[in-house]
Amino acid sequence: MDGQEIPVMVDPGDTLLAIKKEVEDDAGVPAEKQNLFKEGKLLGDDDKRAGDYGIQEGTVLDLEPKEMSVTVEMPDGSKIEVDLVPSDTADDIKQKIEDKTGLEAPRQVLKKLGKELPEGQTVKDMGVRDGDDLKVDLFKVPVIVRTMDGKEIPVMVDPGDKLMAIKEEVADESGIPAEKQNLFKEGELLGNDHKKAGEYGIEAGTVLDLEPKDMAVTIEMPD
Repeated sequence: MDGQEIPVMVDPGDTLLAIKKEVEDDAGVPAEKQNLFKEGKLLGDDDKRAGDYGIQEGTVLDLEPKEMSVTVEMPDGSKIEVDLVPSDTADDIKQKIEDKTGLEAPRQVLKKLGKELPEGQTVKDMGVRDGDDLKVDLFKVPVIVRTMDGKEIPVMVDPGDKLMAIKEEVADESGIPAEKQNLFKEGELLGNDHKKAGEYGIEAGTVLDLEPKDMAVTIEMPD
C-alpha cells in the first residue's frame, strides 16, 4: 500500500499462500494477514494455484493487510488506536471511534493531513494505510444570535452543545451573563439550558433571538 514493489519468482503451480509467505518479510505483513488483488479483484482462496488465477510473467499483484491500525487524535488531544479493514468507509471508522470513546459518529469530522475523509469511499479508496494518523474534529454549524438592539453575533455550534454553552459563547459580546440570558427560536423560548442544540432543532443558518431575563430601567418621578 506504500508503493513498494517486491519482485517474486512464481511457479504457476505455487499456491497463493506460498506467494504470500514469499513476500511477508519484505512487506512486513504476515501471510495470514495479507490480501492479494489482481487488477482490483481480491484473490480470496489461499489454496488456489497461481496458474488458476491467471498469474503469469509480468503480473502485478497488489498487497493490502486484512487489518490495519491507525492512530486517531480526539478533539481533547487524547489518542486512541483503531483497527480497520480495507473495506471500511469513513462512516465505519466513525462508528468504531464512537464505540471506543462514546463520541457520537454524527458529531465527528474525520480528517487525514487536514483534509476531511469523503463519505462513501473505502479505506482503500481514500489511501488510508496501516500506521496512519487521523484526527477527529467536532462537527459545527454556523448560527446567528441576534440581540435586542439588532446586533448579530455569529457562533459555530456543535449539535451536541448544551444551550448553556451557546449562552456562554455570546456572553462577552452581548454583554449579558449566560445565566441572565433568554434565547428564543422562531419566537419560542428555549427554556432548558441542559438540552442539546440538536434537540432544539438548531442547525446551520438558525437565528436565535437573545433577550435578558431581567433588565433595569430608570423611572424619573415628578418633583
